[in-house]
Amino acid sequence: MKFVALGIAFAAAAGFGWYWYTDGYVTAPFLGWSRYEMSGSSMEPTMADGESFYCEPLSRQEVTDLRPATIVVVDIDGRLIVKRLVAQSGDVVEGRGGQLLLNGDPLLTDVTDVNELGDFGPVEVPADQVFVLGDNFVASADSRSTGPVSVVDVECRVRN
Repeated sequence: MKFVALGIAFAAAAGFGWYWYTDGYVTAPFLGWSRYEMSGSSMEPTMADGESFYCEPLSRQEVTDLRPATIVVVDIDGRLIVKRLVAQSGDVVEGRGGQLLLNGDPLLTDVTDVNELGDFGPVEVPADQVFVLGDNFVASADSRSTGPVSVVDVECRVRN
């Protein structure tokens, strides 16, 4: 009976440790999701510097099926950075009068209410590319400065 109690206590401790390590996403490692940590302020207020999250790997087709406003990790010049996908191939994106417009319609109004978006564009996103922005428009190096990103450079979708 003593060994059963020890076994239950060990299993409970191991389960709690696994739950803590995975931030509640207990199945994430089994799904092939990777754990990342946000570095910098480019996604504030949505994600804070040092915040950890899981990321679901995506195929090229899955990237082209993503809805605007999805948070992704992209590879830009060998650096993995967290950004928000705001436009796909063929879309027209622009910043005008403090609003982010996708094909003429406002997008991310909750984010543009908190952060000031300067004017840019309009930019028509070329084939097999996406347009990404950080939520902290002032402190983010994104497609406004680097241009659209190839769909093959989109590593994964953030899950939190």
